[in-house]
Amino acid sequence: MPRTTVSGSTEEVVLSYRERMCKNILLSRNEEIALAKRVVDGDRKAYDKLIEHNDRLVIKLAYRYWKANRHLCGGLEIHDLIQEGRMGLMKAVEKFDWHKGYKLSTYAEDWIWKYIKEAALSTKSTIYEPIAFQELRAKIHKTSEMLAAQGCPATIRQLAQKLNVKEEVVADVKSVPVVTYTSIDEEVANAETENGDATWHSIIPDVAAIKPETLVAAREALIERSEIVEKVLVTLDALPVPAKHKEAFKAANGLTPRGRMELREIGKKYQVGGKANVSLIIIAIWKKLQAAGVTLNKATLRVCVDQMEAIQAFIQSYEWSQNTA
Repeated sequence: MPRTTVSGSTEEVVLSYRERMCKNILLSRNEEIALAKRVVDGDRKAYDKLIEHNDRLVIKLAYRYWKANRHLCGGLEIHDLIQEGRMGLMKAVEKFDWHKGYKLSTYAEDWIWKYIKEAALSTKSTIYEPIAFQELRAKIHKTSEMLAAQGCPATIRQLAQKLNVKEEVVADVKSVPVVTYTSIDEEVANAETENGDATWHSIIPDVAAIKPETLVAAREALIERSEIVEKVLVTLDALPVPAKHKEAFKAANGLTPRGRMELREIGKKYQVGGKANVSLIIIAIWKKLQAAGVTLNKATLRVCVDQMEAIQAFIQSYEWSQNTA
């Protein structure tokens, strides 16, 4: 289907989409099955028709997510979420199996939610954070506010009990700082130039003019995260497991110069079996690390490593600009 967008306020966008979709009446069960059979045979028209007649579900779910989680959407507007939701609907139509007895809309809902959530959360930060990690952090924040409104202290134990997770997991998530970003093309309020309103791009200093305290803070952050990773590596080296298992663990978590590797690639490189066997090895090592006193989990370590890479890139870009100035 062609990607179409509608300009205007959120309500106008949704109304415009809904008016367009109301022209496509809902399919009966028999019509849906007939079209699904044609899709299996490679009929592109049937594929497009299934998408068109279920598009209203995308609009409904995208608007519901945008209204409840606007703070998580970064720079995405409602029409962006609708387009991402359509990608999920297209995936659902491709994988739909009418033999199982459920309707396409029932099956497609999970796919649409998946694409909308991933689109919203992946644009929130320039540093990759796992979707599950971001969702858990949002739940912790929401629960903290709820407890504060009730006059209860939002301790790690209280949060863990409310969310039904381990205290160590809550502590890990809270230990990772939340970093916010601003688009360099965003207009700056009350800042005027000869051509009108200024943007951040027009007023922010050049990388070569970065304040010394900013660079010091970046180096301190790098040292802090390096110490966390070093603790994991020292504990890993002391574990009574084969050396190639340790190397597989490092490769899976981005603790090698080459960076993070796929499980299948790790199995071939270190000769530790297939993808499933590598996964079992990594899980077993994590359990041993936690028994040895490491409080990090897989998601937190991954975030820490990614942040280290981003900070190192920032420092290197500064040093390069200084050397070429």
